[in-house]
Amino acid sequence: MFRYSFLGPLAVLLNVAYCLLGLLHTHPVTAAITDSKRFFQGTWHNRTGTVSLQEHSALRDEASEMFAFGYDHYLLHAFPKDELRPISCTGHDSQGGVALTLIDALDSLVVMNSPAKLRGAVQWLCQSLTLDVDARVHVFEVTIRALGGLLSTHVMLERRPSAVPGYNGCLLRLAVDLANRLLPAFDTASGIPLSWVHLQKCRACCLERRASPALPVLPHCFWSLVPCLA
Repeated sequence: MFRYSFLGPLAVLLNVAYCLLGLLHTHPVTAAITDSKRFFQGTWHNRTGTVSLQEHSALRDEASEMFAFGYDHYLLHAFPKDELRPISCTGHDSQGGVALTLIDALDSLVVMNSPAKLRGAVQWLCQSLTLDVDARVHVFEVTIRALGGLLSTHVMLERRPSAVPGYNGCLLRLAVDLANRLLPAFDTASGIPLSWVHLQKCRACCLERRASPALPVLPHCFWSLVPCLA
């Protein structure tokens, strides 16, 4: 048994090395960094000071390529799961399985001027996404990523109708549905929201800290970990 005890860590290291080699081989961006300069697209650029138009364009292209690389590999390896695990290259549901990364990336697709990807994402969300899932989600995470992503993209599409022709406001309807499911977390005596809420049962899933002889005085972060009792 001792003989094979190294196989577990070795397998992990080999997996990490494999993924790193894959990234180096497939990533469209090639950049190097020194203390004062960085190399990108065949040119050294200053890391501080005034940014020239050429440098501005290079940095913009680099950011666009990095986003496209991450988004495309999420679709390839993880969609419609919530997120992509970069080491195992598999999908994982951390917030109920609502395609969280897809929603989170919507406004970036608008900013990055990726109309085909944007239309595909909006179409899938409007036709296939359901928020009536039997899962407990983190209120802060889902608020900033899902609710924020739906609302901001809806506003952008209202201002730029040509981005998704025929858009009928479905993202706003999804945002309202999600917000209603998150509201129970804010129904507290203090007004401070609880950490978790159940999307299907629309019930806050943490105990609010109360001044009671039956409950010890513990840090608030402890109570955020206590699950539903009912």
